[in-house]
Amino acid sequence: MSKPMDLSAINDWDGYLLACALGGECTKCTGTGKNSYTGTSEAFREAFKPFENRPCCFCNGKGQFPGFDPLAVVRECFVLDKKTGKPKRFRRSAPDAYKDRQKGSLASRAYYVWRMARFHGGADVHMPMEAIGVVEGDPLGKLLDPLASAVAKVAFGDDRAGAYRWGRLLVDPTLPEYPPGVALSGSSHGPVVLDPELEHEPA
Repeated sequence: MSKPMDLSAINDWDGYLLACALGGECTKCTGTGKNSYTGTSEAFREAFKPFENRPCCFCNGKGQFPGFDPLAVVRECFVLDKKTGKPKRFRRSAPDAYKDRQKGSLASRAYYVWRMARFHGGADVHMPMEAIGVVEGDPLGKLLDPLASAVAKVAFGDDRAGAYRWGRLLVDPTLPEYPPGVALSGSSHGPVVLDPELEHEPA
């Protein structure tokens, strides 16, 4: 793990670290801590009426999400050397704390970065729906994306495989089928998972 992380996508480090530390209000209940279905269809509101004004299921009724330490999140994605505490290799399975699904926790954010790094790097280009779900409502979720891209570059050498795999289908069908420097999983004819012995999310 001698390769340094490239975080050039973050232009303002001081501002980024401050935003990570501050936390913010839940994007689903807008800080009220109660389920709210405003902005949805009348049929949807009617169907979920029994759940309205109950504690928000995204922030557990807190209305707020805590800040986080980017370094702590990234460290969860790697196996650490027991003597030095430095990263040895990228985790082959989800971070140890992943079973703690509480949104806004170190565990949910670390899982998001780990899973999105695998997606971007080409290790598993299944659509990462579970990763998207664990940060739903988290106002700091977008701040995790530069970390995921940086981790993908360190662990897999590139962060474009997922974009090429799905980009041809959803954005631009003229994108190259076998772009140079991108894992084979970045091709629509390539494998979806490059290390099939591991457990992965269902397609």
